[in-house]
Amino acid sequence: MTSDFLKCSRGRSEDTNVSPIYLQTLKVTAVLTFAYTVRSGDTMWKIAEKMYGSGGKHMKIFESNAPLLEIPDKILPGQEFVIPDHEAE
Repeated sequence: MTSDFLKCSRGRSEDTNVSPIYLQTLKVTAVLTFAYTVRSGDTMWKIAEKMYGSGGKHMKIFESNAPLLEIPDKILPGQEFVIPDHEAE
């Protein structure tokens, strides 16, 4: 999950009747993934160009999907690949 949220707690000052609110910002980081269905003519390089803007990032896709590939050099139309760290537009 990706979210920023505020955790609020109330405290009472002993010198006054004012109840200050203390805010603490917590940041949670998550990895975004995207599913891509292989089409005829696709290569890992072409998919990386489409998803990341650079074919040189094809190994990121390969490493995330290696268990799904019976033959590492061969991808088939209809296969579903996970595209890690994809920035949605």
